[in-house]
Amino acid sequence: MKFLEYDRAQVLHDPDHVQTWHQNCFSGVRGDFMKIRQYAGIFILSVGLANLAAAQDRGRAVISEGREYEEHALKSQKWGFTPQLGALVYEDPSGAATSRATVGAAFDLNLTDQILGDDPMGSYIGLSLSALYAHPGANNANFFGTSSGAGGGSNLLQIPLDVKIGGYLSDSMRFTVRGGGNIIYRSNASSINLGAGSDSTGPLWKVYPNVGLEGEFKVGPSISIMARPDLTITPGKNLFVAMIGATFLGF
Repeated sequence: MKFLEYDRAQVLHDPDHVQTWHQNCFSGVRGDFMKIRQYAGIFILSVGLANLAAAQDRGRAVISEGREYEEHALKSQKWGFTPQLGALVYEDPSGAATSRATVGAAFDLNLTDQILGDDPMGSYIGLSLSALYAHPGANNANFFGTSSGAGGGSNLLQIPLDVKIGGYLSDSMRFTVRGGGNIIYRSNASSINLGAGSDSTGPLWKVYPNVGLEGEFKVGPSISIMARPDLTITPGKNLFVAMIGATFLGF
């Protein structure tokens, strides 16, 4: 810096020049210091604004994730379709307790908002329609109703229409009780002892009351696992079904 340069001889013979040199020196240093403070302030302000913008972005991301999670929580489900399989337990014509493989599907509607509105207690009210098929076959058939050596045997179709009422153990777990009517078709009425009409060898349609339980656990964005025991109450021997399935959730 030029203000630091001086003539030694001139300093020795001119004291006023020394004073002027000192003033120029301190003025230059003070000017440089002010520039440094100015640049530092601009830098700190820029960093602060950048951090504020990043914090706002993170906040928006958290809110977005929260909304997405809420929208895909089990309680936000509008409908569900559930392929399922399990076992049917009944009494055959010989009076023996018998079990057969059962397959089917169910379609559920969540009616909570329509009935209760914005429910703060986390209740659930729904309607469920199922179709379950089993092939009892002959009395001495295996679990799948085959290998009896006695011909084709009989077929069984159940169509339960139930109301489901329950609540949530967590955002991903729901437990309900269910009840309604079970429409049952037997191609050979005598193949299963359900009371009146079970002595006929022809086809028969009957409606019986049924009750059951259902537990659901959400395992993915749009899928849950379901377990369902169900009892159909008849004048003869009651019909018991236990099913498990995977529910595809609609939001």
